[in-house]
Amino acid sequence: MTVERHAYVIRKTTVLDVVRRLLQDNDLSEFDEARDIIESLVYEYKACESPDYIKWGRELLTGEGNASGVVDPKLAF
Repeated sequence: MTVERHAYVIRKTTVLDVVRRLLQDNDLSEFDEARDIIESLVYEYKACESPDYIKWGRELLTGEGNASGVVDPKLAF
């Protein structure tokens, strides 16, 4: 592990410890929800670069298409 990576890990651990103490019940579900929102924004951003973007929104609302709502399989993760 490099010195820079070690410093990064220490800072990250310290921040997470502070957050856990502030949350008292160690409920990090808000972070999971934020991650899900960011993932959906990434999917939509990739889809909006596709000519099928209008279909992406319709298929997402109707439940058709793949699980991520992306029409073009090249846009899916």
